[in-house]
Amino acid sequence: MHPSSVEAIIFDVDGTLYNTALVSIEAVKLAVIDFNTQYSLDIPIPDEEYIKKIFGEPVEVCARMILSDGHEDKMEYLYTRIGEHEQRLIHCGQGSLFPQVLQTLNELKERGYRIGYYSNGTENYFYTLMEVFGLGELAEFKSCIGEHPGKTKTQLLQYVLENMNVENAAVVGDRYHDVHSARECGQLSIGALYGFGGDEMKAADHTIQEFKELLDIFPGK
Repeated sequence: MHPSSVEAIIFDVDGTLYNTALVSIEAVKLAVIDFNTQYSLDIPIPDEEYIKKIFGEPVEVCARMILSDGHEDKMEYLYTRIGEHEQRLIHCGQGSLFPQVLQTLNELKERGYRIGYYSNGTENYFYTLMEVFGLGELAEFKSCIGEHPGKTKTQLLQYVLENMNVENAAVVGDRYHDVHSARECGQLSIGALYGFGGDEMKAADHTIQEFKELLDIFPGK
């Protein structure tokens, strides 16, 4: 699909609009400490690079990767505590969008593109980001995995596309899920190289080094 055919742009949130590292690294470490205290265990606190590798995965997958020695029966406690710490830190002002996100989203809307969001995040976390950073009011439709337990990110993307009644869209994200989801749904993929996917983004149809570069790809309807 050529960018000139695109009528809507669907954005992943973590690592694409929002700089997850500013809050979630600390939240994960604090949650592991809480976990060890709660269950009298000594699960290693993951380092920063390992935590970045799990960004973008559903919360259950993140918890499983942190608790690599098992303890699956206790996973809910861990990912619940991660979410609680994330929301607290966001409300304390520690989080941030990537540079030029709001300005670029507003410009894309002015150029005639419809905006949607989809995310592997939990419902509370997702809507906290929408509210605190003023993202929600810019989107025509938005949804997260937390609202649809058991769905894959591809299925979630399809759900957003159907609710927006969109045939030709671009999907902007920073992880392999986003490139795969776009391809499976027959849409254009844009890989955010500034996010957390690294070489995963080489498979995207287009890549951007900064968020504002979307304005070069999508000059207007």
